[in-house]
Amino acid sequence: RMKEGCIMEIERKYLLDQLPENLTSYPCKKIEQGYLSTEPVVRIRRSDDEYYLTYKSKGLMVREEYNLPLTKESYLHLREKADGVLISKTRYLLPLTGTDLTIELDVFDAPYEGLYLAEVEFPDEASANAFVPPVWFGKDVTYSSDYHNSTLSKGKKLSRCLFHGCRDFSARLFFYSFLCLLFACFGLFFCAYILCFCCFHISVILSKRRCCSF
Repeated sequence: RMKEGCIMEIERKYLLDQLPENLTSYPCKKIEQGYLSTEPVVRIRRSDDEYYLTYKSKGLMVREEYNLPLTKESYLHLREKADGVLISKTRYLLPLTGTDLTIELDVFDAPYEGLYLAEVEFPDEASANAFVPPVWFGKDVTYSSDYHNSTLSKGKKLSRCLFHGCRDFSARLFFYSFLCLLFACFGLFFCAYILCFCCFHISVILSKRRCCSF
């Protein structure tokens, strides 16, 4: 549940290459949110049957956040005034083993389907800085504003390389490397063919000259 009033949001954010097993066994909520402003961030959000207006200060790992409750009617009214893309996602709440922290795992809908982000909130900056993520977490994007929902609301298209910690980029790199190797082999074969062709003709010419010399 979102807290009302002013809070200090301290969180780390990570990309995920793949979703954990049995994800649907964890509690989740359906979230829709839009932005009345991105600088500063003024957001409206529906989280299941709860509605909020939120202001966020500038920042990456640490930001001030103010939350005010909305009625469904006021949310729908402001929803029509939101700029850019409405963000739709399912948020799963997973306990972080060995701690009292919770992983908020967001699975995004279109136009960002395939984007999985895991966020962990901390009580203080020291805890956030000392955090060692689970091995199944991907790239740390805490300090990249590209993955702020306010940025995504602008309709920015993220490549699948960015979605999955460059897993797809590695696949493409392998494919292109294979093509380069294939072309290199073809080039070597072609050069060897030309060399053999030239050697054959040179040997023929030399043979003819020997015959003529007799």
